[in-house]
Amino acid sequence: MTGDRTRTDRTTTVLSRRGLLALATAGLAGLAGCGYRPGGGDVRWEIETGTGPYSPDDLLVVGDRLVTVNRSRRGFDFEAETWGESAEIAAYDAATGRERWAASAPPCGRPAVGDDSLYLGHEDGGVTALDADGSTRWQGSVEGFPRRLAAAGDRLYALTDADDLVALAATESPAASAGDRLWRASVAAETTSALAATADGVVVRDAEAAGTTVRSIRRDGEGRWSTEVPGAPGDVRPVVADGTVYVPAGDRLTALALGDGTERWSREAGRLRGSPAVGDGAVYYVADRTLSARDAEDGSVLWQFDPSDGRGFSAPPAVAGERVYAAGRDTLYALAAADGSVRWAVEADGADAAPLVVGRTVAVPVEDGVVRGHRRA
Repeated sequence: MTGDRTRTDRTTTVLSRRGLLALATAGLAGLAGCGYRPGGGDVRWEIETGTGPYSPDDLLVVGDRLVTVNRSRRGFDFEAETWGESAEIAAYDAATGRERWAASAPPCGRPAVGDDSLYLGHEDGGVTALDADGSTRWQGSVEGFPRRLAAAGDRLYALTDADDLVALAATESPAASAGDRLWRASVAAETTSALAATADGVVVRDAEAAGTTVRSIRRDGEGRWSTEVPGAPGDVRPVVADGTVYVPAGDRLTALALGDGTERWSREAGRLRGSPAVGDGAVYYVADRTLSARDAEDGSVLWQFDPSDGRGFSAPPAVAGERVYAAGRDTLYALAAADGSVRWAVEADGADAAPLVVGRTVAVPVEDGVVRGHRRA
């Protein structure tokens, strides 16, 4: 990887989604006998999530399953003969797109995933842990609505609208049962925007009109450090990787040492869209509709990519192995993580959300509430 290399003049052939679907429906096994080899970007399946023209609120990986969550959906209960709201959750096989299970729950906030479990925080203060097969592992409760959750190891952290940060036991231990409340800290929940859990604690981002503060709290509830971060306030989740906390704030991306909160570097990056992705010594992010890669150690630019259609990107990328995946308005790209060169590009009608990598599949929400799975390679 070389520093300060910009790549914006590439010509990309975009494969037609209709052509790929035609190949899929014709039967890839038969085509293989005619010399066709399934390749990167081929459509493996499509899921109709039932959300009309909208994407699911959350697209997650739980174990080897792809899970969609609609946090609050209005519907009619025929038994009670009344209208109500509920969260709708469904899990699908990542290889085939086949639905494995579906469930309803009280309306929930932003869910979290940890140790092959899905965690939901409900409006009534309940907290539910589901296994990858949809079965309930445990249920707990907090005071207030746990709008944001973060999980790592044997801890689940809940940020509530009652100005609380609560730690719950995510697994059984000699000291606590799963779902037990371990400690509670008072925070300004209305101005606290995001959480990121680590093996030894949680990172809390406080966003106020004056700026952004990032705090690290130990797993026992004791504060570790607090650091002011340059840039405008916002509600984007920080990312923790390899002993570093990456904080998007307005038009700046800042890297802090996880151990003591000291600033490692801070760079102007343009208008950031979502949380960055980190992998193999680089940080990948979308800003000003451009996909960029920076060196994780010093923040220097490694490469940049602008799609030739001029529409750019509006959602953060995903990274897996040697590839970075990003969705433009109508195209899904797979780029080489080392230099940003295009490995494949396919039509993705109305794609405007972050792709998700699960196994050999890249999943991306597209128009009309559809989630489409593409072959990675």
